[in-house]
Amino acid sequence: MSGIASLRTFIARQGFWLLLIGVVIVGALPRLEIYDFSLPYVDYPDEPAYYNGAHEMRGLVEPTDYFEGVPPGYLWLSVAGQVALEPLGLTDLSQVLPIMRLLSVVTNLLVIVLIADTARLAFPGKAGQAAGLLAGLAWALAPHVIAAGVLALPDPPLILGTAVALWAAARAIVMPEHARRYALISTVAGLIAVIFKYPAVPALIPGALAALIDLRRDRSRALVTLAIQIVLIAAVAAWLIFGYGIAFQREGATVRDSGLANMLDPARIWNNLLQTFRPLDLAVVVVLLVFGGAAWRRSATRARPWVLLACLSLVISVPWLTAAYSDVTGEKLRYVLPGALAFYVLAGVAVEQIALALPSRWASLHPLIPVGAALLLAITTWGGVAALVADYERPDSRVLLHTWFDQSLEPGDIVLTRETEKVFNPDWGGMRLRAGHWVNWWIEDNLRVHTVDEWRADGYAYALIPFGAWQEWMATGDGSAYLSEMLYLRGFNDDGSRGPSFVIYRLTRPEHDLDVKFGDRIRLIGYDGGADDLAPGASLTYRFYWRAEAIPDANYSLFLHLTAEDDATPIAQTDGAPGAPDRPTLTWDAADETLISQPFTLTLPETLPPGRYVLRLGLYDYTSGARLAVDGDPAHDSYPLATLDLD
Repeated sequence: MSGIASLRTFIARQGFWLLLIGVVIVGALPRLEIYDFSLPYVDYPDEPAYYNGAHEMRGLVEPTDYFEGVPPGYLWLSVAGQVALEPLGLTDLSQVLPIMRLLSVVTNLLVIVLIADTARLAFPGKAGQAAGLLAGLAWALAPHVIAAGVLALPDPPLILGTAVALWAAARAIVMPEHARRYALISTVAGLIAVIFKYPAVPALIPGALAALIDLRRDRSRALVTLAIQIVLIAAVAAWLIFGYGIAFQREGATVRDSGLANMLDPARIWNNLLQTFRPLDLAVVVVLLVFGGAAWRRSATRARPWVLLACLSLVISVPWLTAAYSDVTGEKLRYVLPGALAFYVLAGVAVEQIALALPSRWASLHPLIPVGAALLLAITTWGGVAALVADYERPDSRVLLHTWFDQSLEPGDIVLTRETEKVFNPDWGGMRLRAGHWVNWWIEDNLRVHTVDEWRADGYAYALIPFGAWQEWMATGDGSAYLSEMLYLRGFNDDGSRGPSFVIYRLTRPEHDLDVKFGDRIRLIGYDGGADDLAPGASLTYRFYWRAEAIPDANYSLFLHLTAEDDATPIAQTDGAPGAPDRPTLTWDAADETLISQPFTLTLPETLPPGRYVLRLGLYDYTSGARLAVDGDPAHDSYPLATLDLD
């Protein structure tokens, strides 16, 4: 019994942390499910930029100055990651990136703990536990937080630095005996956030605010704390400006040109503030603020106002400063997440404050309010989380293309569009062809700026056409005529995949067009090859083009037999896979796909006498030897591809 009693005591004392572990697990599930989205293709453009920037910082590539003066934090982290992973054989972008994304996931989950403990600190005693769990759950289940938390970018460590800064400031406010220590920790965490991304300056506010609040308790201690904070901030700022060479690229140019005007634009500020409140509706936010504020005024147990002020400083300053360089929408929601984490603390505190304000006769309902709020939050966000996971789990059309190209085609230069420009660029797209093959590419959003002959003359073998443009061309005489000069290979327009839809063509058609059916599913639509001048010992080379109306029922092999005109006995023969070596017929699963064989070479015997010979082509099941009928006639199990006269 003593063991059970000890367990109950432990649960009673550590219940908050045990429940928080559950919240973290809930948050981890969708993040771990989607962190490897699109890989091995790297969809998000800034991720390979930092990978390559770290290579440049290490002197492994020619300097481009692309990252000169930008915040160094994530570049340093990328360098550390590369150095640590290279001894394990993980060197390519598509190998390193999953580890860096996992690091972002861990970082994002740590923020749950910090948010929850900050909200817990807002109340004396145990009153803050429900607030903390609710605040942590809001961060764990916000779809846009999940999406931003799996990217290998500076934002996750920046957000972690801001969360630490707020948490440490709250501890400095709540624990006067440790005020200096935590206020300085807050400032250091804020400076680390700034080193990862310059707009993280608001992360410095909570630490400074904690030191100012401490003036009321111990003036001399607080003044020393403020002096140390000023020295730290000045030292880092001086190093960034005069030592490192701070530069404001991209968003920085917007700040220089119109930053002040943007920060005075009410519509821009209001939009960013609304994005900070996501995923809660504005009506819910108003209810929380109004009723939470009223409850705070009348409740006997009140949240600590200075902790709330520290949170409010981030809720206001982050979207306001962000307005200088961005009108937040879509993927840019991550810009205001440092303010969102503070808002979630306030939201959790508001719900608990409302519960505490209930009259004593309704005290039994007190636990139901935060529990009900948690259930409502889970219900309203779970649909978005499920949709996000379903979207991120879809295969990427660019991975499908790259894999198919690698398995099905001989390497050749390709014309493509900007939305597919990274597919064959391993340094930015992450995918490599096997055996060191390299494909050059040319970016052209409108293939028809040149004739097909001009593209061929420039050495290009393939063209990738956006599906929408292809449909428009097919509907017009000029467009369909242009397309008819090429060979349609395959369309990638499956609604079940991520990424753009497109079709791929080969710029040269077969030398000879055919329409011969083998069995009930496979058609020979053309071939290359032939010979005008034959002699004993000569070699004949052919290439074959196929389509499958449905997936064949076996893996068939191709035979090419040279026979006498009146005798089917092979005089010379060659066999092999009818398509590319990595595309056995059981993988012919797309009815619109053109399958291209490897070259087949048949050598005539040196002693072959003059006469007329027939080159026969057929397909057979190599496990049984059974041949497919030609054009539905069981009496014909091979097709007379050519008649050859040997003088």
